[in-house]
Amino acid sequence: MRPSRSVTRLSAWAALALADGCGAGSQARCNNTVLATVMSPGVELKAVVFTRDCGGTTGSSTQVSVLPARASLRPGEGGNLFAAAGDHSAAASGPGGGPAVRLEWIGRNRLRLTYDRRARVLKAVRTIAAVKIEYAPSAGIPPAAEAASVR
Repeated sequence: MRPSRSVTRLSAWAALALADGCGAGSQARCNNTVLATVMSPGVELKAVVFTRDCGGTTGSSTQVSVLPARASLRPGEGGNLFAAAGDHSAAASGPGGGPAVRLEWIGRNRLRLTYDRRARVLKAVRTIAAVKIEYAPSAGIPPAAEAASVR
């Protein structure tokens, strides 16, 4: 027996409402605070480090996006490259409360991202906009070291 269209539409609306209530559709409710911007050697790209806070019990996360040099991070949008949460663990906290991250362009199209290995990595993309990403989990990044290396 085939479900009627009204039942199918009702199921779709219920799924969307449930997803929104669970945070899947709530990007507009999240706040991003830019911590640092690191320009690529050719100055055509930039890596943006920011904290993302969606309120409630989620806490803040540290995220990174690679963007064209003249583009801006869109309000409420998550990182397109990296995201990590501290989960109230022993991970070193960065300036925004999320896990500390250190970025270094090691070539025109190569970026090294160092993060505290105790952080819970939510997203880690290996290549974006023709840039290869090298991830380097470390035993801990003191906030002072992070601030000095991310320009």
